[in-house]
Amino acid sequence: MRVGDALCVSPDAYALCFRSERRTVIVLWATHDGIPVATEASRDVRRIRLVALDGSETAIAGRRVELTLGPSPVYVVFEEGSR
Repeated sequence: MRVGDALCVSPDAYALCFRSERRTVIVLWATHDGIPVATEASRDVRRIRLVALDGSETAIAGRRVELTLGPSPVYVVFEEGSR
């Protein structure tokens, strides 16, 4: 299954997933502005942050991630496990 299917993103959006033992990174982008996407983190996730293409980061409070995608990729980083 494609990551985009699991996240229920529009056919106009793309998602790639990279996973290690303690981190999952999902890269999301769309063919045009205004494409919504949402997901809920698993209980194992202790920290979520968004990283923009320019390297700026935004911490996500809680376990729900809701974004509006455009052509510029955004990286959703899920830190898992203990510190």
